[in-house]
Amino acid sequence: MTRRVVLWRHGRTEWNVAGRVQGQTDTALDEVGVRQAAAAAARLASLRPVRILSSDLQRARHTAEELSRLTGVPVELDERLREMNFGEREGLTWKESWERFPDLMKAMLEDREERFPGAELHAEAGARRRAARGRVHVPGVPGGHLAHVRGIVELLVDRVGADLAGARHPVAAHRVERGHAARAGDVGRRVTPGVYPPRGRV
Repeated sequence: MTRRVVLWRHGRTEWNVAGRVQGQTDTALDEVGVRQAAAAAARLASLRPVRILSSDLQRARHTAEELSRLTGVPVELDERLREMNFGEREGLTWKESWERFPDLMKAMLEDREERFPGAELHAEAGARRRAARGRVHVPGVPGGHLAHVRGIVELLVDRVGADLAGARHPVAAHRVERGHAARAGDVGRRVTPGVYPPRGRV
């Protein structure tokens, strides 16, 4: 049986527009984000999801609730599915991050992970997401796994699954899955390997 996990990123927030790191800061959808969530939900409802899983952060939760309203499938919230905690980088732009943490930013670009003040390491975030894996089973759908990428709303859709819980970056996860990304404003866009989202837009 084929199983599928659809990854659906939340709609736009004001911090997305400003290029500020969101992380676990509980930012809300802006007017455009609300419209994006509604438009994407209308298309994704045709996939007939059997479960809808979401971070408890409001930008993800409100995006997921649009699909729940159309399908009658309740949104299951789990704080372990939250975006990575970026600590004191949250609320900063890319430029501001470099001004405040030049050595840590340099290490990040060189793929030498060092902890920002108050932040998680990627391995810690991956372990947190893997801990949520046990609740992703779907009765009658063997092998359903958690697929989570940086605070994206998850949908476990009929007979579909992937295990990307430990993936470090969105691009890495999509490359492994060889699937389609579903952002609130861009349903079904195929991700180009190696193309990373705009810096700071997390």
